[in-house]
Amino acid sequence: MKCPICGNDNNCHMDLGKDPKSCWCHSEDFPINLPKSDTCICVDCVIKLKKDELRAEIMQVEKNFMETTISEGAKGWASFFMEDGMMVSGGVEANIIGRKNIQKYMENVFKTDFVLTWKPEFIDFSDDYSVCYSNGKYERTLNGEVSHGKFLTIWVRYSSEWKVKLDIGN
Repeated sequence: MKCPICGNDNNCHMDLGKDPKSCWCHSEDFPINLPKSDTCICVDCVIKLKKDELRAEIMQVEKNFMETTISEGAKGWASFFMEDGMMVSGGVEANIIGRKNIQKYMENVFKTDFVLTWKPEFIDFSDDYSVCYSNGKYERTLNGEVSHGKFLTIWVRYSSEWKVKLDIGN
């Protein structure tokens, strides 16, 4: 049978006369937004739908991260990091490791007239969907001067939340 989304072979074991319990779909976690159909969807389309669903989730997490940072400053910024998360420093400064150290470091930054906004432009995931990276552009206003740069954030699903494992900006 053909996948109702892409038209490729769906490799359904029932349609092929094989044991249905041995089909790939019996070990798959399906996305919430799976379209209703009388025929099976292929594994490639399931993966694409899952990634689309998770990209929307990460976009919302990134938005919450930014809004919390704007409203709560260093404490809000640090709250999105894993306990052992890391910020990669520019130049020859040592990297900042650990949520408490990140908050302490950012408190000095937020003592100034500082605003940081950003938006991911690309998001992708590990094969098991437990690790994600997002990258995009940011705008930083520091004491009235505006600058722009790029960022890369590595997210890890920790319990039921996404937390920052590593963040780097140029």
